[in-house]
Amino acid sequence: MIVGNFYLKLTTYIIISVLSISLSAEARTRPAPNENAQSDFNLERYESLKSWLSRTEVTGQLRAYYFSQFYENLLPSQLTNSVGGRLKLETADISGFNLGLAAYTAQNIGSREDARENTSLPNKDITTLGQAYLQYENAGLKLRLGRQPIETPLAESKGVDYRMIPPFYEALGGRYRFPSENLEIHGYKVFRFKGYRYSGFNKLDTGANPSNQIGVLPQTSSSGFETIGVKSKYRNSNLDFWYYHFDNRLNAFYTEGSHRIDTNRNFLKSVSLSAQFSHEWDTGDQKGDYKNVDSNLYGIEIAAQLPYNEVALSYNEVVSNPGAYRGGGFISPYQQGNYNTTRFYTNQLGASLSSVDVAPGRAYSLNDTIRLPSHGLTLALGYTHLDSPELVRGSNGFFKGSGSNARSYQLVARYQISENWKLQSLLARIDRKGPLGSIRVAHFYLTYDFGG
Repeated sequence: MIVGNFYLKLTTYIIISVLSISLSAEARTRPAPNENAQSDFNLERYESLKSWLSRTEVTGQLRAYYFSQFYENLLPSQLTNSVGGRLKLETADISGFNLGLAAYTAQNIGSREDARENTSLPNKDITTLGQAYLQYENAGLKLRLGRQPIETPLAESKGVDYRMIPPFYEALGGRYRFPSENLEIHGYKVFRFKGYRYSGFNKLDTGANPSNQIGVLPQTSSSGFETIGVKSKYRNSNLDFWYYHFDNRLNAFYTEGSHRIDTNRNFLKSVSLSAQFSHEWDTGDQKGDYKNVDSNLYGIEIAAQLPYNEVALSYNEVVSNPGAYRGGGFISPYQQGNYNTTRFYTNQLGASLSSVDVAPGRAYSLNDTIRLPSHGLTLALGYTHLDSPELVRGSNGFFKGSGSNARSYQLVARYQISENWKLQSLLARIDRKGPLGSIRVAHFYLTYDFGG
């Protein structure tokens, strides 16, 4: 807590200093004006400040959320309701610098008496300053210091919109985009992390199951992680490379490439081919159970863009390695539970190779995304078949996997009621072996966006 308060005070001091220096820079460089010139100068400064304030944006969102999960075995069902939202201030830039602040709140409005409250919504009232950053942007360079969302393959915020408050990171980083706009370099040093059910930032990760219902991996306290990535594109092709050092846990390499073939036909607009690979290995300074980490993940996907929908067929495999930790299972320290928040093609609720018991296996996925913009409607249908052994041998002995023939059926519906109102739902059924058995899921949330 002391470190966190010092960090916020330091960031606030830097922000105030930069703004003060920038606002007074013009005055310091001018010669001493006469009385009439002083009046004109004051008017100019007033107009400049007025223009700066007019370009400062205040945006927000109100959200109401209904959450339910029904378990066949072991655990009582979860039924929870929550209301809340966010309010964000983003100032106009001064000499390339600007400030962003965003407060979030989630207020629990109760659950059924015979049901277990869902601890990941959370089940208590939370108000937090999720974003507080100083940003510098000039030409192709964009840097941020402070609390912020980040978007990388193995740790992100934007793709985790399944709760009231998304995860955020206290970090220094950003990207540089070359003038050709075909090449970008990204880099972050993450100091602390806030999961979607916590009000504060800390040095813990999520573990593989943040609700601790099964407790596959323990949460680990560390100094965060560092990552650097290169994103490139040429015409219809993209190629990305990322390196991660998760302090006291593991190193990871991730690469992904794709190519789109335009057909220029009415019934088939394009076909895309994609492939991904990730390898994890020891850091040499592991804590706890993180020893003999050695995992490899492969993935391929083919997608067809039709007039109103996109159909994708995907395959992922985590290769079995009996001499490695968790039998070679893929470890994603900042994975948000059983949700598809790690960028694997087949990841789906309850059938993710990066979270389900952290074991080797293979998965097949078929997805169809239907877009009807004239009606404001988007439907995403998904089916994933996950095949993982029931008993897995690893460097730390035998452990139970998820079992074969785990299947996940999912429907996500988004309806844009108006420019500001949106209704979204997630319906899923997961049939799998293991202590939880089959799971039925229903999430609904209504949002109202304002400002901007």
